[in-house]
Amino acid sequence: MREIIKKRMRHFILADEWQVVAGKTDNDNDFISIHFSEPEDYWFHVEGCPGSHILLLNKPGEEPHSSTIRTAAEIAAYYSKAKNASKAIVGISKAKNVSKQKG
Repeated sequence: MREIIKKRMRHFILADEWQVVAGKTDNDNDFISIHFSEPEDYWFHVEGCPGSHILLLNKPGEEPHSSTIRTAAEIAAYYSKAKNASKAIVGISKAKNVSKQKG
């Protein structure tokens, strides 16, 4: 199990024992997305809006239930500038497909 770095991440344990981590700052987001994530983790971010990078940590041999995906997406929306919007579009990807854009 990976060590959760509490000062760099918010940490949630969902009802079905899936773990979610969320960055607190831009630097934390980079750390979570580029250095902490593992290829099969699920990465979430609100589209077109500043906010935390969210990881749903992979559980080998298991697929998350749709309610788990939804909860992780809700966490992404809550920790973004879209927090008070009536709706937010949350993008999801496997962490292996995420990279830092230049600039």
